[in-house]
Formats: sequence, structure tokens, C-alpha cells
Amino acid sequence: MERLVRSCTHCGLGCPAGASFCCYGCELVYSLTQQAGDAGNALRGRLVLCAFFAMNLMAVTLFSYSQEIYGATPDGSMARLGGLFRAASFVFATPIIAILGVPLGARAWRGFADGRAGAELLVITGVSVCYAYSLYGLVGGGPLYFDAACMTLILAGAGRFAEAHWRGRAAGLLSARLGRGNGYAHKRVAQGWRRIPVREVAAGDHVRVRAGDEIPADGRVVCGRAEVDNSALTGESQTIAVAAGDYVAAGAIVTGASIEVRATRDATDSTVAQLEELLRNARNDRPHTVRSVDRVAAVLAPAMIAVAIATFVYWTLAGATERGVLAAVSVLVVACPCSFGIATPLAFWAALRRAAECGVYFRSASVLEVLAGARAVVFDKTGTLTETAKSDATVTILDDPDDDVIAYAAALEDCVNHPIASVLRTLVSSAERPPAPSEVRVLAGRGISGRFGDRIMHVGNAEMADSLDLVVDEVDRRPGTVLIIDGRRLAARVQIRAPMRASAVEAIQQLLRRGMHVEILSGDAEAAADAAGRRLLVPARGGQSAADKLERINELTETLGTTVMVGDGTNDAPALARATVGVAIGVGTDLAKAAAPLNLSSSDPRTVAWSLELALATRRIVRQNLAWSFVYNAACVAAAASGHLTPVLAAIAMLGSSFTVVGNSLRLTGFAAINNTQQGAAAETSGKVPVSATVQLQAHA
Repeated sequence: MERLVRSCTHCGLGCPAGASFCCYGCELVYSLTQQAGDAGNALRGRLVLCAFFAMNLMAVTLFSYSQEIYGATPDGSMARLGGLFRAASFVFATPIIAILGVPLGARAWRGFADGRAGAELLVITGVSVCYAYSLYGLVGGGPLYFDAACMTLILAGAGRFAEAHWRGRAAGLLSARLGRGNGYAHKRVAQGWRRIPVREVAAGDHVRVRAGDEIPADGRVVCGRAEVDNSALTGESQTIAVAAGDYVAAGAIVTGASIEVRATRDATDSTVAQLEELLRNARNDRPHTVRSVDRVAAVLAPAMIAVAIATFVYWTLAGATERGVLAAVSVLVVACPCSFGIATPLAFWAALRRAAECGVYFRSASVLEVLAGARAVVFDKTGTLTETAKSDATVTILDDPDDDVIAYAAALEDCVNHPIASVLRTLVSSAERPPAPSEVRVLAGRGISGRFGDRIMHVGNAEMADSLDLVVDEVDRRPGTVLIIDGRRLAARVQIRAPMRASAVEAIQQLLRRGMHVEILSGDAEAAADAAGRRLLVPARGGQSAADKLERINELTETLGTTVMVGDGTNDAPALARATVGVAIGVGTDLAKAAAPLNLSSSDPRTVAWSLELALATRRIVRQNLAWSFVYNAACVAAAASGHLTPVLAAIAMLGSSFTVVGNSLRLTGFAAINNTQQGAAAETSGKVPVSATVQLQAHA
């Protein structure tokens, strides 16, 4: 199996160790379109010269064909003219062999030396045999097939050129997304504004983003109001209004007005930079199916050489040596495993491109392959199926109405990135919060605690109170209730009501129609999880710690097989890592993203169902391509071996197979987009965007 250690210079996809290009076509396309100066112009000139020689070769060859068609025997001056045309065919054919055949032969030899007998070896072997047999005929007065050798070479080059072009198109969006750090930003300095490369923007810098410009780094708006277009990140066409204090992500486009942004991360560590890293990994990955096809293609080349030799021997023993040579050459040309080589990877590349357009980022192409075999889908509830951005909170102070416990709770929640924490942080402005706490502990499934000097604060659910031996009543155990505990005193309760996402029912119904086992695992109380389960008509489990979720994922994987876990928070990270495919929805927390092979920029649960549909469509296209390549190539090899295909017709048939596979694969680039009319997901990225909560303060009666 080839070890991919770098990207192809032309298309950016993975190529073998020690190589600069993934295929001869990419090498040819790059030489034609990317080289600058005299080298590129000289090569174009050589190709024009090659076309000139080919036209003249066909013209002088017509004389020989006319004799064969009409059965005329030339004598005298016509015989001398025929000899001149035969010599001219050699003169016109040899430069074509030198210009196109020698580079192809060199690549075939490098592959053979590295143990890779591929398409180039078959083509150059067939062309060499045809050319050598023609030289023998030129000396001995036999038939010439210089035209067949040269046209086969030209058609094979055209096919590789076209394949490389479509290969580049399939990777085009991915490559375009990998150059976002090459622009410039305007940074505030003492003298005004200074233009610096985007990659130099650091956390704390103030940058000016004009209308139409791309935000260079994740940050918050300092001043100005504008609309931002997140379609490059999420695939959603709706723009979002932002003003002072709002979070904005790198890669978004500002429209309508200019804004000033304070970077909260270095540009090299921004959201878009992390997504780009996912694309790099996915682009160069070779799934199991691709590796299996590579192994078959590697065996196919020597096998077809054996078939060609057997074909020549058969026709020679039958007394038709000339026909045997042409049949053997035709076998070599038409058996070129090009369609096998591009049938699988091109489909994956096209699917990855379409996914990225819709804000779906696979860590590798292998994830796309595995996702197609999913049997169970498990959802976290809070922030995944519920819409935290539309939450409202009712605060009840249990003792002193002037107690500042809410400010301390908000400061404590600054230490975590969770949908519930996002709601609590909106209760008190940053200026009113005390300094950051020390000795912060996150207790999975219960809450968080921390020390403010001599004061210890706890924020969590009823299980947190139970662990502190506090007596709580039924009101404190209701779904969505957050308790604020000052030392050993229950100081306040916050009732948070997060509505179910409007798209959650539709998303789960889509999965159920696919025969998926769907269930909910939530850290919320059993009552809250049960209510969500009844609403969505799926089983639900509440009070699940990170360990509980991990155990349940193990059970489902063992009993059902491929299991998908969908979550967005730190509490989900172990389950996301253990699941066959972990999905971080709404981009999620940094820890969730690190654990998840699949990242969704959108917070719409329907994106999960869409990703599964895309994976299934990709698998279907791959199977179609492989079936077509096998049947078509087998039929063409049989026709060539029986003498019904000339080398030129074999080259045309080879192109037909490749073009069919390419066209079928590229259908994935038009895969139906996600219905995002109800999305507003860019404003819901797991606490990175301010959450607006309706707050009601009540004194305890």
C-alpha cells in the first residue's frame, strides 16, 4: 500500500512517497497551466508541434490505407511514392513518441521500480510494442502502425489530462478553503491602522474589518454594527446582525458596514483554521475501500500484461502474427485500470466538497465511509436538541434579595463552556462579576464548584445538593432547575426553560425512517429527559454522567454495531471519542471538537440526518462505479483479445469508461442541500455567541 506523505502539486490530494504528483495527468496539467516563463511556453510549443506531427502522420498514412482498401499494387513511381510516405510516417511519429512517450515511460519506470505497476506501464508497453513492430515493418517491408501508436499515446494523454482536471475540480473547494490565512488585516496601532498578514493577528489585537472583508480571527465586536455572512463556515445563506459585544468567527464575511473586532484567539488557532485542518486530513486520507481498490489495480496491471501475451501467442499460433500484435496492444490499452483508480477516490472527494459547502466537516474520508454503515444514533439533549439561544431563566433568591450569589455564579460559569453556563452568564454583566475563582472543579453530571477567597460556591443540580448533604424539595428537582449553593447554604435557584428545536422532531423522524435506533442520553434530571423522549418518540435516559454515556455507547456498539454519538459539550467528549462516529454539533466546545471525527457548523439536528444521507449516497456511487468499471473493462478486454478492437478504438473505449465514472462521481457535488430555513445556527455555537435569556427575579416568599 502506498504511503501518502505529501500533497499533489496540482490538485492538492495525497500522492505517494517521493512523488510530486498523484498521477501523470496532474503532472501534465500542471506543466501546461501552472509553469510560468520560458519553461511553460516551451512545453506549450512542443505540444503544438506534436499536434502538427500527428496531423501530418495521419495524412501520409492514408496512402497505405487506400492500397489496403482498394487492393491496388503500386508500381513504378507510385511504389517510390509509397516508400517515401512510409519513411515520412516514421519521421512524423518519432517526435510524438519523444515528446509524449518518453515522459510517460519515465513515470511508468519510476512506478515499476517502486513496486507500483499502474496504468502508465500498460499504455507505454502497448505503444512501445506497436512502435517497435512498425520499425520492423519499415525495414522488412511489412505493415506500419505508427499512427496507432501515436494516436493511442495522444488519446491516453488526453484522458489523463481530463481526469486530472476533474480531480482538481472535485478538490477545488477544499483547496480554496485552505488558503484563508494568506490575506491581510488592518490592526490598530498607536499611529492608527497598520496592514499586517492575517497569520500575524494575535489574541488581544484590535482589527478593522470593512464591508466585504473576511474576519481574520475569532473575536468580539468592539464597536460598529453590521451583518455577517457565515455561509463559508456553516453553509447557511442567512446573514446575522452583530453589534458591540457579539462574538464573530474567523472566515465570516462582513456586509453592510465596517466593524472593529478584538481578537480572542490567534488567527492560526481560529475556528476556520481548525476546520481547515480537518479538511487537510480528510483530503489526504484514503478510506478502506480506496486502499482495497488500489491493491486490486496493482494486481490488475501485471495480470493484463499476461493476458496480452497470451493473446499474442494465441493469434501467432493461429498464423495471424500481425493480428496478434494489434490485439495484444489493444488489450494493454483498454485494460488500463484508470476507471478503477478514480472510481472510489473521486466519489469521496466530491462528497467531501459538497459536505464542506454545507458546513459539514469530516476529519477523514474514512469517517464518511464508516458513517454509511451506522445502525444507532445517540443524541445529547441540552444544546443539541434544545435551543439554548431562546432560553428564559427565572431566578429565585432564597434568603436576602440583595445577595450577590448570582454574580458569583456567573463568574464561576465563566470557567466552563456549556449551554446552561451560557444562560447563567447572561444574568450578570462582566463588570459586575468578581475576579475569577480558584480550585475550580467540574463534577460531571452534577455541576461546578470553585473558591472565591474564603467563599466556596457550587452551581449545579439536585445531585450536587445531595452530595453536600443539603435537603432540597421537589421544586429543586424539577427539570431545568439550577441550584446556587453558597458554602453549605442553598442561596438561589434558577429555573431554565430551553425550548426543543423546531427541527429536532423532523431530524429524528428522518433517522427512524432509515431504520436507525435513536435514543437520548442527557445529564439533566430523569424527568427532563423523559419529557424530551416523549416529545420526540424515542427512549431517553436522564442523569447520565460522562461515564454513564460512555458505558451506554459501549453497549450499543457491541449489540447494534456502528454507533453515532451527537453532542456539543465537555460532558460528551468521552462518548464522542468512543462512538464509532462522534459528531460535534454547532462546532461544539474545543474538547468536543477534538474528540469528534465529524464536526457540524450548524446546530440544526437535521444536519446529522443529511450527513448520513450523503454517506449512503457516496457508498451507492462508489459501488456503481466499481461495478461499471469491472463489467465494462471485462467486456472491452474480451473484444480486444478477439481482435474486434484496434488500438485506437481501445484508447477511445478507455476514455469512455473513465468519463462515465467521473460523471457519476461528480453527481455528488449537486447533492441536495440541507433545508436551513429554520436555522440560525451561526448564533448558536455552543456559548461562543452571546445567549439572550429572558430573566425574571423573584424573592423567596
